Formats: sequence, structure tokens, C-alpha cells
Amino acid sequence: MPDPQAELIAVFDALDATARQSLLDFARFLLTQQPQAESVFHPPTQVPPGPPDETVVAALRRLRLAYQGLDTDSLLTRASALMGEHLMQGRDAGSVIADLERLFAAEAGRQTGASSD
Repeated sequence: MPDPQAELIAVFDALDATARQSLLDFARFLLTQQPQAESVFHPPTQVPPGPPDETVVAALRRLRLAYQGLDTDSLLTRASALMGEHLMQGRDAGSVIADLERLFAAEAGRQTGASSD
């Protein structure tokens, strides 16, 4: 029996760009139809600090990478509100980033049952 992964790669390699995109779209669709296994979130032991000139968007990316596996759906509204304060009200990026870091740490503590302090 051939290796399914090798066969899929061979088929993918034989397709043109449009067909490759269709195959990827279909694979992503199939992935959404599968029941998701309950993932266990393990908080990071240390969150890397951002550079002094870090933007709010870059900080969000950094935090999402640092807290991989964290269910961020519950953070979406609060993180969006902080982003809005920065963009619409001119709130300083540094203070928004600090609030985002606290928000992620608190959510990680909530999801693991540990204190974020």
C-alpha cells in the first residue's frame, strides 16, 4: 500500500497553480469538518519581550506565538477594544501592549486554573 502522504504530495506536485489552490481549499474545509481533539494548553515559562519600538499588531503576533494553544476566542473582544483605543483614540502603543500582555497572561491563568500574578 503506498504512503498516503507521499501520494498526496505527488498529486499536489503534478497540479497547476489553480488546482493546487483548490486542493488546499478543500483540505482546509475537510479539516474544519473533523471533530477537534481537546487540546491541552501549556503556558509558556517565559514570554519574550518585544523590541522597544514594537507595534501593537506585532505585539499581538508575538503574544499569539508565545501562548500557542491558548483559546484566544475569549480574548478577541477585549483585544479588539484595546486595538481600537490605540487606533481610534490615540492611546500610547506601549500602554496598550502592556495591557495585552496582562490580558494574555490572565487568560492563560484562567485556562490552566493558575494565577497570572
